[in-house]
Amino acid sequence: MSHLKSKFQFLDAKNHIYLQEVTSTNTVLKDEKYPAGTCMTAATQTAGRGRKNHNWEHLGQNLTFSGKISWQGFSLELPLFSLYMGEAVRNACNKFLGKELCQVKWPNDVYCNHKKIAGILLETSTNGEKYSCIIGVGINLYSEHIPNDLPQAACLSNTALDASQKERLLASLVEQINSFLALLLDKEDHSHTISRLYKHSYLKNKEVITTCNGETVRAKVNGYTPQGFLQISAANSSYELMDSPEKFEVC
Repeated sequence: MSHLKSKFQFLDAKNHIYLQEVTSTNTVLKDEKYPAGTCMTAATQTAGRGRKNHNWEHLGQNLTFSGKISWQGFSLELPLFSLYMGEAVRNACNKFLGKELCQVKWPNDVYCNHKKIAGILLETSTNGEKYSCIIGVGINLYSEHIPNDLPQAACLSNTALDASQKERLLASLVEQINSFLALLLDKEDHSHTISRLYKHSYLKNKEVITTCNGETVRAKVNGYTPQGFLQISAANSSYELMDSPEKFEVC
């Protein structure tokens, strides 16, 4: 599938736009005046968005990033795409820390020491055979105080990052995203990669309470499918989840 790369526009780290304040970098980057490959960061978002129409709340110092990619003539496995983007952010965060502390909570949240430090929002649009996607990433870098109403939130660092550290993290993030996008295009069978990723999954062998076929079930997580679905089992039934339902609690 490597021939598909010629029809794919990756992120261009040199095409980086920094804005002091925006509503949402994802929203702004949708404007057609920004070509595919553009990367955008902002100091402040006034209307940051997360998955399932949730608001994204920053904790003190943060990295707010959006990147636009495009491709033509073929579709991507969206669950696998989503999972790979979570792994890209995890790798960038672990590289910054210099140790393997971060994990992906399927489908693409990033946790460190059992608390969420980063979230991802993927927004894909189509026009005939032309596809475009905004990859939005929010990473909590440092905060002196975690609000009581966000008990599951945390930050990547115990100290504030200087400008050079933020630049290195951003460069690593773009590099990892492009690397996983290339991996997505290069292979037809992702079974081996998926198996490796599950070994350091936040949900590995955990139990979850979720909804399947309209019923609430307590199920054990068994792994990922080659397409990026989550495999769970409850009683004598097995399920494959394409995306996390509204009710999805880790026991």
